[in-house]
Amino acid sequence: LHASIIEGGPQCAIKKLNGIHCCAGIVRTGNKEACTRGLAKHTIDRFRDQPSLKPKDLIRDIHREKGVTISYGLAWRAKEAAHSAIHGDHTEAYKKLEGYCEEILKTNPGSIAFVQRTSEGRFSRCFIAFNASLKGFSYCRPVVGLDGTHLKGRYLGTLLSATAIDGNDGLFPLAFAVVAAENDDNWVWYLQCLKDCLHHSERVTFISERQKGLVEGVESVFGSGTPHAYCMWRLSENFRQAFKSTQLAHLLWNAAHANNVEDYDDIMKEMHAANPQATTWILAAANPIYWANSKFIGQRYGHMTCNIAESLNSSLRELPVLAMLEMIRHKLMAWFSERREEAHSLVIDAREQAYLRLTSRIEEDVRKACELGRSYRIIAKSDLEFEVLSTKPHVVHLGSKTCSCCRWQQAGVPCSHAACAILCRNESVHSYV
Repeated sequence: LHASIIEGGPQCAIKKLNGIHCCAGIVRTGNKEACTRGLAKHTIDRFRDQPSLKPKDLIRDIHREKGVTISYGLAWRAKEAAHSAIHGDHTEAYKKLEGYCEEILKTNPGSIAFVQRTSEGRFSRCFIAFNASLKGFSYCRPVVGLDGTHLKGRYLGTLLSATAIDGNDGLFPLAFAVVAAENDDNWVWYLQCLKDCLHHSERVTFISERQKGLVEGVESVFGSGTPHAYCMWRLSENFRQAFKSTQLAHLLWNAAHANNVEDYDDIMKEMHAANPQATTWILAAANPIYWANSKFIGQRYGHMTCNIAESLNSSLRELPVLAMLEMIRHKLMAWFSERREEAHSLVIDAREQAYLRLTSRIEEDVRKACELGRSYRIIAKSDLEFEVLSTKPHVVHLGSKTCSCCRWQQAGVPCSHAACAILCRNESVHSYV
């Protein structure tokens, strides 16, 4: 093609055009327009809709759409630039944390939010607990999961979290902290902040991965003898990697959930018969008093894990700290709103506006216990003590709210044997929850 500028104007006139090419054409799949800024501008909507999109996925998409090959480094820089345009800069986010905490205290009275910095003015750590969570904890079961999640942003760091269990067996986040590293000092500081803002009439049971520093921290802050269980999710993952057997992993979970020592011993014998090394490994890795329901000294209502991080999108941990905390706040609001709507919908008699006496999950547990209990035979030993004959005899004492199967004591909800005894007295099973 040959063209020349038209005199007196910015336009060009094409003088000659040969539309048939005999040269090799484009000899490479790159393109000078595929720079960091250009790619970020081109893909910003994509990253807004798919925050977890990986550089290798971007390379594939650009090649498919444009026929252009870009390097992994370029795709990574484009992703960083797009995220900065959407969520802000990583460095600026840390500078704005004090203002963010002030806004929390202003708009959520009763919340606790503050930032600590080093003597040089660098970020050290911050702690946030919303008033709604702190008030709601008094209605939760006294079980708190402690978890640390490594962040993947430019400055790394760790997100520490404490999560309770609500009346419907749902996760109930209590407090978050962002620290530079997961170490003994930061855990003790976080636990002290947690203790200062939590008020619960019952002794709290903790569930964690029991990493070094956290065990000592719980004892030093909440006192020696505080119940502290292993997170079964982490323990079972390590067990699965060691033996690569679904059957053995299933037996481990059954042993953890066993309600009494007899059932626990039977399951461990079955595991030993399948693979003697498996029982040796699990007993050496973790004392059963920290992970088996039947041996645990404390009350955790059948809850075995602490990983709220699994409920948070992994891409959340790649965001600048301010955007990450805002996304967590939005998620909490969504969770609480959904549960509030569900609670309002639990009407069982529209004419009388009668509501379920218990939350939906516990109501279902009581219903199943009553169905099973009606099929058992029962012998009254006294006004409050009964022998219930199911697959094997069990002794129920309504005064102490106990059953020899131990399920009632551990779950806080009457088992089928207890339901049988309660119905025999023409009483409401609900009143024993």
